Amino acid sequence: MPRRPFACAARLFAVAALIASLSVGAAAGERRKPTITKLEVDPSAREVELFAAIEEGDLDVKMIPKDSKGGNLLIENTTDEPLTVNMPAGFVGVQVFKQIGGLGGGLGGGLGGGGLG
Repeated sequence: MPRRPFACAARLFAVAALIASLSVGAAAGERRKPTITKLEVDPSAREVELFAAIEEGDLDVKMIPKDSKGGNLLIENTTDEPLTVNMPAGFVGVQVFKQIGGLGGGLGGGLGGGGLG
């Protein structure tokens, strides 16, 4: 039986296209919450302090620093009611890098011998 590389490639392409169309259809079915870009103040909304609301679980906050002078603060209301958030006058963020453990059980962690003398 002769080999038909074109037919094999066509079948493989058809299967890949089917899988891709199914994954795109599944992703399109997910609905995201709309992003609010123009804020409106609701005078009847409950007022909360930013950090107190974070501790209570009413707000989910993510800080994205841009440089040493600014960045973005993304705030998500996790309750079903509108909230008015009282913000502090300023924010300070500290970048935390992922760090690897000492690998030596706290015994210096380096490959060098340290020595006693």
